[in-house]
Amino acid sequence: MRLASKVCFFVSCLAGCALATEAGDRSVVDATDLDFTLLGMSGPHVRGETLDVALVELQEEDQQGLLGRARVVLTDPPASRLSLERVLLAHVVPDGRKVRALFYVDSDNDYVFDDPEHVWQEDVPASGELTFRHANRFQKFDQDKPREIGGDMVFELPSAANAAFGAACFEGRVKDTLEISVFFDPAGQKKQVGYFKTYRVNGLPSAPIRLNGITDTNSPHGIQVTVDGVAGAIIDLGAATPAGLTVPFSTWFPIDDAAGVPCTGAP
Repeated sequence: MRLASKVCFFVSCLAGCALATEAGDRSVVDATDLDFTLLGMSGPHVRGETLDVALVELQEEDQQGLLGRARVVLTDPPASRLSLERVLLAHVVPDGRKVRALFYVDSDNDYVFDDPEHVWQEDVPASGELTFRHANRFQKFDQDKPREIGGDMVFELPSAANAAFGAACFEGRVKDTLEISVFFDPAGQKKQVGYFKTYRVNGLPSAPIRLNGITDTNSPHGIQVTVDGVAGAIIDLGAATPAGLTVPFSTWFPIDDAAGVPCTGAP
């Protein structure tokens, strides 16, 4: 499994809607949004570490079905406020099901937790509201147990020849935050199965961004990129292959600004 770095955790359930739970079970059930507020991870963890969060449904015979995944690359909070992160996964929590959050600090960004990385798990109550504050009471989980929906969603970076352009474009476009949301059926039920966030101060990631196990060959996919709180249009990616979906940098990153002007030095 995979998760990300400095934080603490609040969950609130929002508006209900319909969604399909996983690739193996396309039945439609009522569902709510999951809203995570992550508190107090600065100090124990440093800028550039990643908090990886997997939301799973607890099923019969100790099985777990992956519902969604988030990765947040953390940064140092301003001195004027408490360390706080908020992650929204829309229409992803099935009503009446047992749901658990599995999360850890991926300090070396290798997409698995290794000792002594910090790892926890918390049940999501029926209300959908969950508060977690960083503690050293670690609770490990089996990273191979959740049955993933499908393949990985991978967001490519510029080629080595265009690396300088990519870094400069990121710095020019992003003043504070960059967020990517991944949806199933973006024109219909709009179930959000993935979320990524980073900060300008962190710079453009040095390796492709990966959200593990969230794609589905049976569903159309869409992404929405939000820069400094301003959401762009949903980009339709179509269905995934069994291996997943790979999204070119020029597709997901806003190389052109609102006026259609590309970053300086665009290839």
